[in-house]
Amino acid sequence: MLEIIKARYSGYCSGVKQAIIKTEKYLKTKKRLYSLGEIVHNTNSVKLLEDKGLKVVDNIEKIPSNANVIVRTHGLPFNILSKLKKNNINVIDGCCPRVKRIHNIISDNLKKDKNIILIGRKNHAEVLAASSYDEKRIFVIEEKKDIESLPLLKEYVVVVQTTFSPEKFSQLTGDLILKIPHLEIFNTLCDETLLRQKEVKRLSSTVDLVIVVGGKNSSNTRTLFEIAKDKAKLVTDPDEVLPEWLKKVNRVAVVSGASTPVEDVNNVVRKIKNIYEKFYLKKKRRKR
Repeated sequence: MLEIIKARYSGYCSGVKQAIIKTEKYLKTKKRLYSLGEIVHNTNSVKLLEDKGLKVVDNIEKIPSNANVIVRTHGLPFNILSKLKKNNINVIDGCCPRVKRIHNIISDNLKKDKNIILIGRKNHAEVLAASSYDEKRIFVIEEKKDIESLPLLKEYVVVVQTTFSPEKFSQLTGDLILKIPHLEIFNTLCDETLLRQKEVKRLSSTVDLVIVVGGKNSSNTRTLFEIAKDKAKLVTDPDEVLPEWLKKVNRVAVVSGASTPVEDVNNVVRKIKNIYEKFYLKKKRRKR
């Protein structure tokens, strides 16, 4: 009999949940609400909000003056926020509190005339927003090779993308310590994300298959997938689950990214049960 284990830490994290609740609450006022880019990195979650009236645009020019805009969980670049306010646009803060902590650390230390190292994925929305505060004094590090191009300064303040790999963060800070005389390191990794990563690491050692449910453009979802490595399959929709994945599988774990609704996780669990019942359980009964 197939054993299906649903991860304890499934569904939305608190930051995503807060942004979704704020968005839904505002949409109930019947006023048009815009989001510049996806408010969270999950297609299904964004689609649910669009069905309720959220207008997702990819360019600030598509947002009319005096409109209402919800800031995505990853934050928005400083120049974009300034432009929105100049256009008399009502800005509703949906930024994750953990991401805002990074912004506050950066802002406070820039005022002290300190230089910042931001460890994270260069093209990720969170990193683009945080690094926009001062492109001359904030240096983004994603790989070891990026350290070589750093200006040889005596002192840096270090922060890290909330959903970055803890192992990679540790490796890069170790390399930085060997090069920079004085570092003030802030561990700004999200504790909720870390709990999911630890759980996936534990589960992957006890099951035959790990199905990760989440957006393929989600950094934290991608990290969960990478942790499970050869045992992992990444899906956004239950229809992506294939019968051949369950061949010779006795135990399967279903885990989710932080911006994945728990309904999506439950739908994937149901899909696995249906596939097992249809393709494998009946065959076993016939053999008896």
